[in-house]
This record gives sequence, structure tokens and C-alpha cells, in this order.
Amino acid sequence: MTQYKHSLLLKTDATSSAILIKVEICNGFILAFEQLILGHYYYTQNKQLFRVLPLQHKLQQLLTLSQAFKPHEIKKTKPLLFTSIKQILIQIFTRVSKRPNVFFFNQSQYEPLKQLDTLINLLQKIIKKQDVDIEDLACFTNSLNMLTKLHLWQTWSIRYAPPYPQKLSIRTKRRIEGLAPTIFNTLYFDYCWDNTAITTFFSHLYFQLNSQSKQSVDVLIFKLLLHDTQLVGSTLYTKMFRTSRLTSLEKTELVLTQLGAELDSFDFLQLTGCHSLDPKMAPHSDFIELYCYCVRDAYKKQELENSQIHQLRMYFDKQNINYIRTQFPRNTDEASLEAYRKAPYPLGLGKKKLLREPARFHNKYPKNCDYNSYQASYLHRKRLTPNFHSEFILNQHGMFVSQWNVLKQLSPKEIISNPQNYQFTDDFKRELLNGESLNYATKNNQEHRRLDSEPPIKYDHFIRKLCKKGWKSPSLVDYDFNKVDKK
Repeated sequence: MTQYKHSLLLKTDATSSAILIKVEICNGFILAFEQLILGHYYYTQNKQLFRVLPLQHKLQQLLTLSQAFKPHEIKKTKPLLFTSIKQILIQIFTRVSKRPNVFFFNQSQYEPLKQLDTLINLLQKIIKKQDVDIEDLACFTNSLNMLTKLHLWQTWSIRYAPPYPQKLSIRTKRRIEGLAPTIFNTLYFDYCWDNTAITTFFSHLYFQLNSQSKQSVDVLIFKLLLHDTQLVGSTLYTKMFRTSRLTSLEKTELVLTQLGAELDSFDFLQLTGCHSLDPKMAPHSDFIELYCYCVRDAYKKQELENSQIHQLRMYFDKQNINYIRTQFPRNTDEASLEAYRKAPYPLGLGKKKLLREPARFHNKYPKNCDYNSYQASYLHRKRLTPNFHSEFILNQHGMFVSQWNVLKQLSPKEIISNPQNYQFTDDFKRELLNGESLNYATKNNQEHRRLDSEPPIKYDHFIRKLCKKGWKSPSLVDYDFNKVDKK
């Protein structure tokens, strides 16, 4: 998965050699200052923006030049480059220092000019070819992190922060002002949201405070920041996801990043992050529609060559099945599904009909069996939400067919994926091969084949791949949809 852009901040590696540390500082300094200075604004007390365009242009030339360097040229060329960068930085801060009304947020805490001195001193040490040790690197990293966070926070607070509601008390406003930098840093650096999504968070916070005057500010912020935003598909999360200006591809990867998506040694997608799917997210939810749209938009007329995006579908399936069973407990899953269909919106579908589609690929059977005699005992029917995304497979007894009926969990965040922990009986294989599969497409067309039908061939986990051996789908001649699905 692509490394997310907010992770540019450097980290200290205690095992690095002195040479590698120098190289990391050289490359890291340039990369980080590309983020820090090229998008750098200085703010006056009356909140007028002041941009140093000529100096930005000079730095851009240096950064472009640095990309052409080869590893063996670093030692010879980078000191000259750093000297030029140092001179530019000195020009910038000399120019800014002549403006007496330059405003830095919370100077007593961040002391940005002192942090800059730390960076320049380190540059001087490198230029003079003095040894750079772990402590130097740690000092460099901390100073750079603090400067970067400071200026990103300033940019957001000046350009994106929503106005306070008129009804908020002065005490509440002061409390929010005190917590706002921490909220911003958490959402931006820890959760990887962009500026517009963070604006949505604060707007939602103000709306909640306005409508619930007795609500404690601290309690509400704690709930929104550490609970609601960590539930993928919740009302607040969906608002932030919708308003975010990230590209569709970045949005698909954002969700994977927040969920802690990782493929284990058995090619099974594990979700180990602090975020999780909202247990109250319905199969017809706005978020599922939004995420499916992002996948379609990111992979227009392209093959879905991303195993994590492909396998994330099975976790939506798991949530959908759990939602039906927990929200509408009945004697059979089919009865629960019907109760969900009749339930008023947004809890249910508000009596909208479920789609009835052919389930040929969900009626796989052993190759050594005759399909016509086999399907008499094992017949599966498919039902979908009206938007075609969420899918349910029912057996002849009205129960869901699903791999989640038989897969084992080691912990809430870890599925047992080693095939040696399972007995590959026919019943087990039926659940793995014939279960539901969320669709990114909106109908049964070429896009559905590209995004939903073909990826399992390459990107399924080991357990499912092993189950496929010796099994096949019925032919178009053998499978008669109108005959087998009369309900």
C-alpha cells in the first residue's frame, strides 16, 4: 500500500550507522522542508497572509536539483546544497524579522525560531564534516516535527477553521481554543485526514455544542475524537469522508490506513488499526455507497490490482451479516433479512424490495458430482440491497452462507488465517466458496466483472484458494435461475 503523505516526518532509527544517518538527514531535510517551506505562510496578527514567493522559487530549484543526485554524489554535492538552503532560510527569517507584527501561535511552547536554530546548527555540523550521532538525529527530527506541526496548524486555523457559533460561551470558546491544536494534530497526523475534513469535524462539534447546551465540552470532544471518528461508517466519519478533498484513490487508501490493513503471510487481510467498522453501519449505508464510488472512480476502465481493496469487501460482508442478525434477530436469517427490508429508514430499507439476482457463482460444487443431483440438497439464492452493493446468500434452510460462519478469530483484531487450523470438509468449502461478496459496481456489467468477479482469481487469501481446488461453478446450461429461485 502506498505510504500515506502525512507520514513524511522523520523517525529516529537507533541502529543506523553514522553514514546512513547523514544520508537520512540529507534526504529527509530536503523532503520535509519541501512540505514545510513550499507551502509556507507567515501570518500577521490581523491574519493577512504573507508569502515569500521569490525565495520559494529558489528553494524549488534546489529541490529539483537534489533529485538528480546519485548516492555516491551525496557526500560531495549535498554540503553545497545545504549551504544554499541555509542562506535561503536566513534570508527568509531575516525578511520576516523586519515585520514586527509576525504572529506565531503559542510562542512559549513551540519557540519556532529556536527550532530553526537547531536545524541550522546541524547543517553547519554536516557541512564541516563533523560526526553526526543518534542524539543529533533525534534533535533534528524533533525540531523538524515541531516546526512542521506548527505551520500546518497555523495554515488550517487561518484558512480553514469554521467560525464559532454565536451562542457559545466565552468559557467554552477558550476551552476549544486550548484543545484545538491537539485535535488538529490527532486528526491530521494520527488519523491522516486533510484540512477540509478537519473543518467538517469542528463544524460537527460546534453543531453538537449548540444543540446540547448542557453537554460537557471535554466529554463531547473525547467522544467525537476517540470514538466517533474511529468508527468507519459512523455519521461523523461519513461526513468527513464525503467532504474530504483527497482523490478517490487516496480515500480508498485512507480507509485501509486507518483500519491498519495488512496482508499476513497467508495473504489474508488483517485489520489491526485503532479504527474499525461501525457496528451500526447498515448494508445500505451512505458510507458503503461512497466507498464503492471511490473504488469505481479510482479504477475507471482499469483492473483492480490491489489485494487489500479487494479483500476489504469481506469485512463489509461481515459487518452486513452481523447487522442483520443483531438488529433483527429471528429464527432464520431469511426472516431477519425480511424484517430489515420492512424496517423504516435508516435502520432498514423502508419496505424497498431486495434485488433478486442469479447465484450461479454461489452454487459451486465438487467436480466429481452431478450438479442436478447435488443442487437438490444444496441450493443457494442471492439477494442484494437496491444499490447492488451489499449481498446475501441464502441456503435452502433460509440461513446465510458465509465464510464468516466458519472462520475463527484469535482476537477481535486477528483472524486465524493459517489453513492448517481448519478441516477442509465439503461443508467448510461451501461456506468459503459460495458465500456473499460485496460489489463495488452498481449493476451486473463489465465494470462488475473487472472490480468484483475477476479480482478473486488473483487476490483471494490462501484458505479460499485451497478450497477452490476440485470445485467448479455450474454451467449456464445446468443452472436455471427461474427454476431454482422461485421465491
